[in-house]
Amino acid sequence: MEFEANRRRSDTFVIHVAVNHAGELAGVVHHVRTGEKRRFETLDDLGAAIRGMVSGGHSGLEPEHR
Repeated sequence: MEFEANRRRSDTFVIHVAVNHAGELAGVVHHVRTGEKRRFETLDDLGAAIRGMVSGGHSGLEPEHR
């Protein structure tokens, strides 16, 4: 798929990642424009969260509550 900058908006994400001694990761991805936050435990989860946030759909991941 070719990216056409003049037809898409730019989105900013802040990703907080922690890695334990076993090399397992977990974190939170924050969609700056909307304020939405989602937890993730794998890189696949991170991709799914970003895809869901960009498309406005549900990523299947639980929202981060503070």
